[in-house]
Amino acid sequence: TIDENLDVNIDIYAPRKITTFIVRVSENFEQFVQVLTEVDEDAEVNPETGEKPNKKYMDLINDQVLFQNLADLNLVLPHGDDILGKDYVPFSLSALVPLITTVVVDENVTFTLELTDRDKNILTKDLTFYSPKQ
Repeated sequence: TIDENLDVNIDIYAPRKITTFIVRVSENFEQFVQVLTEVDEDAEVNPETGEKPNKKYMDLINDQVLFQNLADLNLVLPHGDDILGKDYVPFSLSALVPLITTVVVDENVTFTLELTDRDKNILTKDLTFYSPKQ
């Protein structure tokens, strides 16, 4: 169970250096993430809008649109050169906790952290939070 004051800090170790770092979110939080991210060039064109949707995940190494939107919202997440090529990253989701409690109510929210190292090893970790009724 989360509340807006919860600190969520994870130490990530990748001795073979990080090459990709993606954060996927549960469906009930995807719409919020899509507001922050760049267009998903691999997605199908929406027939109603004639446009491709934004990404439903956060690419914390390459998505420049995401980086700017996080900065505009004063959300501090490691990204870009903070992660790329590193063997250790202190990763905090604490900045997102207050948003979770306003976007999702009385449901679980899952963040799936997925990183790849330079040897193509993949590490995936799910973090699930319950956001109670206010």
